[in-house]
Formats: sequence, structure tokens, C-alpha cells
Amino acid sequence: MPHTLPVQLDLEGRQVILLGGGELALRKARILVAAGARLGIVAPASAEHLPAMLELPGARYLGASLRASMLAGVAFVLAASGERDLDRRAAALASRRGIPCNVVDDAIHSSAHWPAVVRRGPLQVAVSSGGQAPALAALLRSELEAWLGPEWAVLGEWLSELNPRLRQWLPTAAARRRFLSGLLRGAVGAALRARRFEEAKLRLHEALAAREAPERGSVVLVGAGPGDPELLTVAALRELGEADAILYDRLVPPAILELARADAERIAVGRRCGEPARTATDAIARMIELARRGLRVVRLKGGDPMLFARAAEELTALAESGIPYRIVPGVTAALAAAAHAAVPLTWRGRARSVLVATAHDAESLAALRRLRRGCADTLVIYMGLRRLEDLVRCLLRTGWQPATPVLIVAGASLPGETIRLSTLDRLPVEAATVPGGLPTTLIVGEVAALASRLSWRGQLPPSIPIGRMARRAAA
Repeated sequence: MPHTLPVQLDLEGRQVILLGGGELALRKARILVAAGARLGIVAPASAEHLPAMLELPGARYLGASLRASMLAGVAFVLAASGERDLDRRAAALASRRGIPCNVVDDAIHSSAHWPAVVRRGPLQVAVSSGGQAPALAALLRSELEAWLGPEWAVLGEWLSELNPRLRQWLPTAAARRRFLSGLLRGAVGAALRARRFEEAKLRLHEALAAREAPERGSVVLVGAGPGDPELLTVAALRELGEADAILYDRLVPPAILELARADAERIAVGRRCGEPARTATDAIARMIELARRGLRVVRLKGGDPMLFARAAEELTALAESGIPYRIVPGVTAALAAAAHAAVPLTWRGRARSVLVATAHDAESLAALRRLRRGCADTLVIYMGLRRLEDLVRCLLRTGWQPATPVLIVAGASLPGETIRLSTLDRLPVEAATVPGGLPTTLIVGEVAALASRLSWRGQLPPSIPIGRMARRAAA
């Protein structure tokens, strides 16, 4: 399917040619005339609906067949005769002159596509499949018709009148969008949804009267979760839809970025394991710079922004710079891995405490060595594969038993998700079977063995013998 660009065509006072005289052509003619087009009709003189079409304002009859000379000065051609050869010939003539042409129910020969449209006052919502699935577009239009009530038409009319004042007070499109978003989430939106239009108009003018200082930029730290767009929170989706600029970690997948506002600036930041700290410093500087320009900045982080995501450094810098900020939590990898493997991190009577740690460098391993076995019943380790053998030695020396069950979850919630069940002493061998390049979480403790019988996402691959401790957990 070719990529198409959805645009609106201004036909006010422009010449448009319509082929066809049937019922479909009549419906299209009414829409074109309502858009202000000067309509030229090409159809057999005996066409059933030709008389009704010629009664439309500005419509005139051009003849029974399309000639190239008729296309001079034409802005758009709509071929709706139902005669395949005639419609395709019209498309070819239009194409040679660079005139956009829509052939009804013929996407291949159309250079323009007629969308399914929902109208609410000055607001138009067009749904198009590029001619590939018009029935699906029509179905979605029906859903939108039910969802977009008459309050949208009322609001559209008000804003059309107020637009010059809004442009004066809020000179940028981003500032106007944020202002209107706040109105719809507040008292104005509540009154509109209740169809209390007089109250809504009063609240709207109160909001305009209270408009004072220019809007300041701000930053929202948003958790992107483990990678599956289905696991984003409603708040995260809203922030992505309202962002002017998005600074995202490299682990955030494209499928999540596609949910952001189409014209939001997207900037890849954040460092991978082993990269210099300067990368993080640069990201903070860029975040502050964008906010000082008055933009609404989303700092999009994998998992939850408050866990192993350098939030302390970023929030401190924002506070010291006087930039307003908020935080939207996300599903962290520890919880996603546990859920997808069906491993509760706590277990009444057996696992009452959880420790979450990293193990990717000497500093994090040193911190683990200072913790004795009894400090937690379940250990969740991020970034543990890079120095896995060092990690295993560290845990054995601090009192964890060689037969302790360990669950390896690579790419939790992602298409390549891989789950392996092992024991601590055989962990390096089992980890070697896990595909590289995926963020990996290790769950250490008696609860890990529950994956062998509680999995809801299909059976685990045959695992190695997991010893008496694991058999007791799985029993």
C-alpha cells in the first residue's frame, strides 16, 4: 500500500468535475457543493439523478463524456459513474495534467482518496484507509459519530470566534493546545459533557479573563513500562499526546513512540550500560533548554522513572533550575517479569521481603556483597548478565545456596520474550541459551520455582533439575 498524506482540499469557488449520474454521484455532488465547489457534471443525459444534481447551486452539465479540454482550470475530479473503463480513463486524463482524482472503489487508479468524515460544526474528523479498507473506515466513523457529541460543535463555534484573541494571548500553537487541553480537563469540559452550554461558555470566558503571564515550560518524567504499549498507563498516553518534545531512553521501542503526538520532537537520549556518564548530563541540559523555551517536555524512561533511572539527578537539576515538573509512574521490569512468568515476588509464610538491585559493575556488586542472605527472601536483579559469573560468586559468598531457584526473564512483554528456569550454580550455563540484546531480569529465591507450574503464557522449556528447595516450592 502506498503511503498517503491526509490533507484538506479547499474547493471554495474552484471548478470540480464529477462523472456519474446515479444515486452515489448525487450524494457526492451534495458534499462537493456544500464545500463551495463549482460543479461540472459529466453523465448520460438520461441519467436518473441528473435533474436533481443540476438543481444544486452552481452545478452545470458538461456532456455525456469527458474530454481533455474540460479539464482546464479544474481543481479536482471525482469519477463515480460506476463504469470501470470510463472512470479509469478520467483518472488517466487527470493524472496527465496533475489534477487529483478519486475513482470510487478503485484505490489503485486514484491519486486522491475520499475519507469517511465526521462533522461537528467547524470540526472535521476524516478517517481513511487509503482506499484499501473503506468499510473499516466507515465503521470507525460510526464509532466516532457516537463518541463525538454535539458539545464538540458548540466548542468549535466558540473557538472560531475566539481564535484571534487566543492567537494574541498565546502566540504559539503549542501554548494554545495546552491551554485548550486544560479547559477540556477542567470545569469547561465538565459542563460541555453535561450539555450545560451556558455554564460552559461562562467558564470559558472566566478562564480567558484569568489568563495572565505567558505559559512556562515544564517537564514530565513518564514511565514507559517494560516495552509493550498495552502496559502504558492512561496518564502516560495523555502526556505523550500533549508533548512538544520527547526525550526518550534507547530501550523505549518505536511502537510506544508512535503513540505520541505526530509533530512532537523526538530526541534519543539516555545511556546504555557501560556508556559514559556525560550522556546523562547532556540529556539533563537538553531537557532544561527545551523547557526554558516554553515547551512541554516528556522525559520518557523505560520501566518506572523512579527506579534505576537517574531520576534523582534529573529532578535535582530541574528543581535548581526552577522548572516545574511532574512524575507519571510506569510498570517496572521487576513487576512485568514476575507477572509474565507467573512468579509472585512475595509468598505468605515463605517470602515476606523483596530486594531490587543492579549488578552491572563493580560498585553494584560491592553493594550486594555487603548484604547477607537473610536481608531478603526474594532478590530481583536488573542488568545482571554483563558480569554474571561475578554475580553468582557474590551471592554464594553471601549465603545463597547453590540450589536456589533463579528465573531468567529476557525482554519481558516484548515479542522476543524468553523465560528460563535455573539454579544459582548453573545460572551461567542456562543464561547462555538466552538471546542477546534484550533487557534481562533475574528473580532469585524460592518463589522462582513457581514458574514451572503457574505459567499462564505457555509451558516453560524443559528445565534442569532444580533441587529439593525448588521442588518444595513447586509442590
